[in-house]
Amino acid sequence: MKKTALFSKEHDLNILLQHVPLIIYAPKFIHPKLIQKNGKLIDLFPTLIHLAKVNPTNYTLGTDLLDTNYINIASFVYLKINGEPAAGLLQDSLYYSKNNSTNGSGVYHLNEKSLVDIKAKLPLKTKEMDRLLEAYYHTTKYLYFNNKKLVE
Repeated sequence: MKKTALFSKEHDLNILLQHVPLIIYAPKFIHPKLIQKNGKLIDLFPTLIHLAKVNPTNYTLGTDLLDTNYINIASFVYLKINGEPAAGLLQDSLYYSKNNSTNGSGVYHLNEKSLVDIKAKLPLKTKEMDRLLEAYYHTTKYLYFNNKKLVE
């Protein structure tokens, strides 16, 4: 992806690929509207199941993006930082990233002019985001290894 003035910080943090619009064209099922929220690939299954009016048991971390009662507090991303596996959390205008190998981390404000790690200025928010990121990471890992379809 090219670095642009609009998303220069996202490019520098390697999260530019997280800006992908989702368009659902289903005029027989939903009325046209614009929904602005952070979504993840794992949200696609519950959203499409809802549109199909199927009521399955959802064993994923995904949520229905069309559910007006659900408030998405954060988006979880896997990425690489300098070739090392890392995980990140987008929450409001903050981005928290943590390198899985070195446990190095940083908090960045995406609406500020400069790209500076501000975790020292926000110790409580950093701790909160770290806990949420760890919870997402370990839950995802657990589901990956244990969410198997039962064979009858």
